[in-house]
Amino acid sequence: MPTPRETADAAAATADATRTQTNKQLFRLVMGGYFNLGTEGSWIDSLFDSAKKFYDQGVTGDSVTELLLREENAPKQFTDRFSLYLSKDKEDVAKGLVPRFGSIASFLATETAISNKLMSYGTKFSSLNTKENVNKFITGDVAADEVGRRIDNAYYAVQTADQALKDMIKVQFPSLNDDDLALSLVTGSTDSIEQQIKFGAAGIAASAKLAGITVASDIQQLSRQGVTREGALKGFQQVSRERTGIQQASRMFGGQGPTQAELEAEAVGTGTETSSAKRLRSQSRAEFGGQSGIRTGSLGRKKQV
Repeated sequence: MPTPRETADAAAATADATRTQTNKQLFRLVMGGYFNLGTEGSWIDSLFDSAKKFYDQGVTGDSVTELLLREENAPKQFTDRFSLYLSKDKEDVAKGLVPRFGSIASFLATETAISNKLMSYGTKFSSLNTKENVNKFITGDVAADEVGRRIDNAYYAVQTADQALKDMIKVQFPSLNDDDLALSLVTGSTDSIEQQIKFGAAGIAASAKLAGITVASDIQQLSRQGVTREGALKGFQQVSRERTGIQQASRMFGGQGPTQAELEAEAVGTGTETSSAKRLRSQSRAEFGGQSGIRTGSLGRKKQV
């Protein structure tokens, strides 16, 4: 018959074995989720041998994974899974910044948020939900909300925009077809704000084509300054009507006339009437009594001068 000490030791051993088996099952579940593996077998079981000492010390959850990552003999397959997490936090520390993740849980939450965002937009964009693309977004500090804004932009560029605008958008974003354009908008290096600026520039370019002029101004800069497609069309039509008369007046009265870019800036509201334009308009008015064909640059004034 066992002694009380032997009975206590046996009970302790049984409890320890039960605790170890429970921890091993939990470890399999956690690791299986990290690597999309099943909960049985695989090299994960051997990794538990390294993890057991942490469980025995009362460490639980993601803290075990954190400690394992810093083990010298941690399997490469394991450390590779979280190499991006480690490198991003190491990069921040080197810059004197607070690590952007700080924990595996935070890193995994970021992965999940980006993945869910891609899946929420249907099959066209769910195909982008790959480990490579998710890592690319994280590497570029592209958050899930930014991914969503890029997808919204992609829908606009390939589905909502009229053909004239689509054609000019493709000039801003060279692409073979709509699918390539949509995917490049989402996974490329251009952020959603810059995309919107380029869309605006495309609308300005479309307006210039409709007005029959070749724009002399920087259309992206005009977009940044808030010039809309509609405002650009009105302004460029003004320039189209006026520039020939301005050129004729310059030859007739002498002196240098305004450049086309200056006329464009005046017409779309990003600049004011130049002294040369004012002089030529005034001279034409005095000479021809408003019959010179020159029109004022102000969008609010349509009468001849």
